[in-house]
Amino acid sequence: MRRLSAKIAVTTIAATMAFGGTAAASEVTVSSGDSLWSIGQENGVSVSELKDINNLSSDIIHAGDTLQTSSGGSSSTDEASSASNSSSGGEVTIQAGDTLSAIANREGVTVSQLQDWNNMSGTLLMVGDTLQVEASGNSSSSDGSSDTASSTSGGSGSVEGYISTAKSQMGAPYQWGGTTPAGFDCSGFVNYAIDGEGLPRTVSQMYNSLTPVSSPDRGDIVFFDTSGGPSHAGIYLGGGEFIHAGASTGVTVSNMNSGYWSNAYLGARTY
Repeated sequence: MRRLSAKIAVTTIAATMAFGGTAAASEVTVSSGDSLWSIGQENGVSVSELKDINNLSSDIIHAGDTLQTSSGGSSSTDEASSASNSSSGGEVTIQAGDTLSAIANREGVTVSQLQDWNNMSGTLLMVGDTLQVEASGNSSSSDGSSDTASSTSGGSGSVEGYISTAKSQMGAPYQWGGTTPAGFDCSGFVNYAIDGEGLPRTVSQMYNSLTPVSSPDRGDIVFFDTSGGPSHAGIYLGGGEFIHAGASTGVTVSNMNSGYWSNAYLGARTY
């Protein structure tokens, strides 16, 4: 695997915060072959966060551009700690530099939940706006029956297990009719990752037989019309992103809110 760090120049400005925490504001210079996804992976942020921080409306970047990879804030230790806590509910006022992902971490909820509670289809936030946050327990709730607990348990047969399998195949090549890491087509990739649900083999069969949902949750299957009817599918990751086997890209992560995928989107199904 090539090392992205060899291509990316990062200047980190660390500021000491109260109680010994630090906030890092990093600047990345885009090199030839870079993508928002690869830069995000290298710097521990999502594509949606990079776009929010840099006010980008598309995934297109150019060599020589500079991108901010952090808007500052609490240390990763603090964020991890806050993400494990329950949300008490209420309203959150958007501050400069806030992203849906950062707010979800602070409140101990998911991006998809924030979008559902606030009738949002994207991730764009405006300073001064307010978000509704409903009371929510963490994944160790006593009855173990919450959606969050069931969707983040990890391991084989769980949503997080399926997503982990899918991400492990990043960069695998595309092959029409392929169902293995040697080469996948889109439905072969979905079947390979979500291997515990007995999914139909083709995109149209999945689209017609699985349960429709109005808005996808993490791990649901999203469908697109790329050549007449349901003809492409991927696995929803949250924050508008999905992982799929593209004919020209192999296994990659794309944003459903970009022009092409937004126009081709048909709907989502759960299993």
